[in-house]
Amino acid sequence: MNKAELFQHYHSEFQKQAKNFKAQKWFTDQWKISVNLNKHDQPYLTLRMKNWDEGIHFESWITGADLERNTIPVAFHFESSREKTGIQRGKFYKYVLEHGDEIISQLDGYSVSPKSFQLLIKRAPFAEGQCLEVMESEYQWIPKLAPIIDDAIKAVGE
Repeated sequence: MNKAELFQHYHSEFQKQAKNFKAQKWFTDQWKISVNLNKHDQPYLTLRMKNWDEGIHFESWITGADLERNTIPVAFHFESSREKTGIQRGKFYKYVLEHGDEIISQLDGYSVSPKSFQLLIKRAPFAEGQCLEVMESEYQWIPKLAPIIDDAIKAVGE
C-alpha cells in the first residue's frame, strides 16, 4: 500500500478503535471521542471528557514518520489558550503532575514535557496488524487520570 492507502487504512482502524472504546465500561456519556483526517489526510483520534475544552484531550495520530517507525503516538494535549479556557497551562500541568504522580509514574515509556503543549507522550511501537491492540492497551490508564484533570481544571481555572 502507498502512504495515502495506509492513511485510509489507519483511519478505518481508528474508527474501529473508537467503537471499541465506546464499548468499554469506563466510557460513559461524559466522554467524547472523534476520528478525523488532518489537512494532509493523516488520521487522528481524540478523546476527552465533554466538560473539558476541546484543546484539552488525549490524542493519537499516524504520520509518514510514524509509518516508517511503526509507532503510534499517544499524547495528552493542552492546546488551548488561557484567554479561551481561563487556565494557565503551567499551573494546570503542575497540578496534574503533583496529583497524578501515582498514575503517571507507572506509565512505561512516556515522556513528560511540562513546557510543551504535550504534557505526556509515548510513541508506542506496534507490529503490523497490532495497532488496535496497542491503542487499547495504551489508553487504559486514561480514565484513571481523568478525575485529576477535572480537578485541575476546577483548581486552576479563573
